[in-house]
Amino acid sequence: MEQEIDLRPYAQALLRRWRWIVIGVLAAVALAAIVTLIQPRANRARATVLIDPVISQVVLDGRFTERDTGLFSNPVTRRQALIDLATSPVLETRVLEQLRQPELKPGDLVQRVEVRATSDLLTITATGSDAVDAGRLAQLWGQTYEGLVRELYGGGSFGVERIDQELTEARARHAEARRAIDAFLRQGQLARTSQEVARLRELLGTSRKAHQALYTAYLSRTQELSLVLEDARMLRAHIERGEAVPADALAALVLRLRAAGGEGLPVDLTISSPETLATGREATLSELERLTAVIESERDRLVNETEGVAAAIAAGDASAVGLDAATRARYEAELATAEGRLADLLSEQRALSQTLDLALNTLAVLQAKRDEQVIAQATSSVSVRYLGDAPVPPASRAVLLVRNGLIAVVLAGFLTVMLIIVLEIARQVRQAPAPPPVPRGEPAPDRPPASD
Repeated sequence: MEQEIDLRPYAQALLRRWRWIVIGVLAAVALAAIVTLIQPRANRARATVLIDPVISQVVLDGRFTERDTGLFSNPVTRRQALIDLATSPVLETRVLEQLRQPELKPGDLVQRVEVRATSDLLTITATGSDAVDAGRLAQLWGQTYEGLVRELYGGGSFGVERIDQELTEARARHAEARRAIDAFLRQGQLARTSQEVARLRELLGTSRKAHQALYTAYLSRTQELSLVLEDARMLRAHIERGEAVPADALAALVLRLRAAGGEGLPVDLTISSPETLATGREATLSELERLTAVIESERDRLVNETEGVAAAIAAGDASAVGLDAATRARYEAELATAEGRLADLLSEQRALSQTLDLALNTLAVLQAKRDEQVIAQATSSVSVRYLGDAPVPPASRAVLLVRNGLIAVVLAGFLTVMLIIVLEIARQVRQAPAPPPVPRGEPAPDRPPASD
């Protein structure tokens, strides 16, 4: 179980040493009275500044926002910023410049100024060596604060002058960019190079098309000869089996062969009637055999030609038709050079166009910014007005004696009581009996509480 704390020894100690408490309180009261009487009374003055409510506010283009709009539009945050500004080092520096007192250092005036905010009023209380010094400090602090707020939250003409200067420079850059791109286009290099690239591409493309057309023609003639060859073999088989064959069939075969490109073949298969076909069967078979061999040879030749053209197309060699290899290589080299020159010219044109667009956009943005700054000059989001200052009458000696005496009584009584309690605790610790020695292996007995 937990041991209860006995407070009776401490109460008895306080009763035994009550004289100490009385002596300490009386000494403190006497000291407070002496200090109050010999200390000079502070000279103070108050200045009052009114924060005007915002009636209207200009909303600028979103591109020109330079502060957090949510934070700026918060009345609580804006009010706290105004209060903090009233004790800022910037304000103190400006007041120091107006006082012209070399002995004052940064931080000295802030310690002599107290700012309190009640609703839309800021009360500035300044302390000085005399009433005149305090009044002058309060007045300068309030008036300088008013000017600083007007400068920070107002329009001002500096912004418009700076934008006018930037506008002049932007107009010069825009004119220079326009002259550069006009001079580039007047040279005509881009147009001439584009025409040269188009001519070379068309020339090489026509050669490739001719090569493709040759391959298609060879392939078509090969297929037609293959069909004629099949028909000739089929006709020969019919004649060998002794089947009836129309006389016009041989003539049609010859016509198809000539249409397929075999006009120069030495074949004469003109048959006027079936009787002629019957009597000249052996001769006809001989002619068909020779015709078949010729067709097969011509077909094989075309197959080889077709494969050669296909291989040339796959390898990019168009010398078989159109341009020879040397001329084509020269045109391709000229095309590569022209395309490189065209790429450089297009890149230069894009760079000049981008410079011109950037200059034009900058000019438009600055012009819009200037128009908004002119409007913002007449509208301030926050304004303060200095209402005036007045001296603060010093407190009465009697009031100061009573206040300081009460403070001395409380502090002296508390400190004396704490001292007596500490002394009593030290006495009990000294009088407590020492615990008996504990044999090895046995737990130490619980220490009895100290007796009263």
